[in-house]
Amino acid sequence: MRFNIKGIHFNLSFTFFAVFLFYYLNNSLLIYFYAIISVLVHESIHLLLIMLCGGKIDCIKFNIFGGTIQRNSNVIISDYAEALISISAPITNIILFLLDYIIKCEITDWGAVNIVLGAINIAPYYSFDGGRFLY
Repeated sequence: MRFNIKGIHFNLSFTFFAVFLFYYLNNSLLIYFYAIISVLVHESIHLLLIMLCGGKIDCIKFNIFGGTIQRNSNVIISDYAEALISISAPITNIILFLLDYIIKCEITDWGAVNIVLGAINIAPYYSFDGGRFLY
C-alpha cells in the first residue's frame, strides 16, 4: 500500500501485514502492537533529527523488518549529525526498556520489544544504525 502525506511517500509492504496476521492467529496481537509502537518511536526519533539537521525525506517504508527512511540525496548532512541521527533511535529504545524495567521491576513485553529493537539496531552491521554510526 502506497500513499503520500505532505510530499513524503509512504510504503507499507505486504510482509508488514503478513506479520500482523501471524501474530493475530497466534493470539499475540498485543506484542505486535508493542512492536509497531516501538518501531514508530524509533523511526520518529530518526525523522526528528533528520529534519532538525536540515535533511529532507523522500520515502518512509515499513516491512517485515520494521521501518526504513530514504532521504533526499541532494541534501548533505555533516558526519557528526549523521552519527547522531544513526545512534539516537536505538539508544531511545534502550532507554524505554530501562525506564519500563525501573518502573515495573520486571521485564515486560513492552520492555522486551524495546530492548530487542534497540540491541539489534545498535549492532555494528552496516545496514543497521550501529554500523552507520561507526561509518
